[in-house]
Amino acid sequence: MFTESLSLSLAGGTAGVVLSFALIPVITALLPDLRGMRPDEVHVAVDGHVLLFALAASLASGVLCGLAPVAHCWRLNLAQALKDAPRTPGNHTAGAVRSFLVTAEVALCVVLLFAAIVTVRGFAAARERSLGFETIRVLKAGYSLPPKLYPGYSGRIVFARTLLARLQNLPGVQAAAIGSLGGPESLLSMPGLRQDVVRHVDVGFVSRDFAGALGIPLRAGRLFGALEVDGADRVGLVNERAALLWPHGASAVGSHIRLSLLQNPGRLFLLPEFRASADSAADINIVGIIADTKPDGELGIAHAPLVLVPYTLAAPSASRIFLRTAGHPMMLWDAVRREAAAIDPAQTIGNPWAVQGRLDWNEDRDEGRFEMALFGCVALAGLALAATGIYSVLSFTVARKTHEVGLRMALGATQRDVLSAVFVSGMRSVWIGLAAGIPICCVLAAQVDTGAVPKTDAWALAAILLLLIPPALLACYVPAKRAVRLDPSVALRHE
Repeated sequence: MFTESLSLSLAGGTAGVVLSFALIPVITALLPDLRGMRPDEVHVAVDGHVLLFALAASLASGVLCGLAPVAHCWRLNLAQALKDAPRTPGNHTAGAVRSFLVTAEVALCVVLLFAAIVTVRGFAAARERSLGFETIRVLKAGYSLPPKLYPGYSGRIVFARTLLARLQNLPGVQAAAIGSLGGPESLLSMPGLRQDVVRHVDVGFVSRDFAGALGIPLRAGRLFGALEVDGADRVGLVNERAALLWPHGASAVGSHIRLSLLQNPGRLFLLPEFRASADSAADINIVGIIADTKPDGELGIAHAPLVLVPYTLAAPSASRIFLRTAGHPMMLWDAVRREAAAIDPAQTIGNPWAVQGRLDWNEDRDEGRFEMALFGCVALAGLALAATGIYSVLSFTVARKTHEVGLRMALGATQRDVLSAVFVSGMRSVWIGLAAGIPICCVLAAQVDTGAVPKTDAWALAAILLLLIPPALLACYVPAKRAVRLDPSVALRHE
């Protein structure tokens, strides 16, 4: 008995190792390609430690599963066993252990299915999620001004203003803007609110038509005016997420805030020489509310509270360029580089990409696709194990109860009664496993960020039932059908 259990476990472990070698090409194909930037040393292979773990797990399972019946045999009353052997349907404790194992398999399968379904739904939600601005025919690039070459406020502003004017006059450019959808973090404070509540916001330094060039909707108020940007006025825009920081019923438009970043700008941001102090530059009047946008257009990053101020308010040493074009954005890349070199031959514009093309490739989606496939395969494996466990336990139980089934049929039980008894016995473990697995799913979901998918996802729970119940019913049906086909006269003579 012990040898048989050990042999079966080793055979299963060997089959698993062989399957893992066969799945390596599939896993490699599902990995994000990162636009060919995956290091050469990164490769998928079966490690020697994995083989040792598989061998140890196989031996451990074989030993544990083999010792249980051996221990039962040691406690067995031989005289009673010889007397009851032909009629004994099975030890009650052993039956309870088998039912517990099937229940645990079903509960684990429920958790795996929930994880897979939430991953799939989260991936689908990310594909449909809007970035908050128009991405068609938009070119994005960046520049950085070395502090040694541009140590003063005026030099940085003149470069940015001249570059922006040149880019706006390029043939094929419909709109040009300087700025960023995300930026350095700052503490926000406002009069009348508790000072002990910390509010963090991102700060973006933008040109006048930044929101218009990217097609960011205006929700309330107005956008910057040309004189406000040229004069470095202390005005600002907030996105919808930042507008929620105001008390309920209060409007952000027309209110005043203070940004710690402008109080202590550091070396990367230079304040205008005509400002009397950094404290005066930190006072911002909010003139409008814009729609939420993804920082730098990345799907995998959540919406963050954002405050936009004129780039002339604190000249940044680095910024980004956004061009809305009439044709394909990358066709203007060489012209953009020439315009920057005409202002400063030592200055380069880097990291160009078309926003829509980036989204079509988006590595976040590739990673999501890999995670979705990985969770799906693990969940299907758990589903197969649960169905196999139900089938094997019911088949074993029916075989042990052949004499009992024949006796019931001889006493008048119909095939429907026998079929119902087997189904009830098998599905009992399934319902208990569901009752144990669903609360575990709810607890786990409350501990992790499920993104756009609700933490208590009724659709996921309904999908679990649809995926789990049919295989469970099929696993119950096969041994039940075998039981009703028994001939009572043959079953009564079964030993």
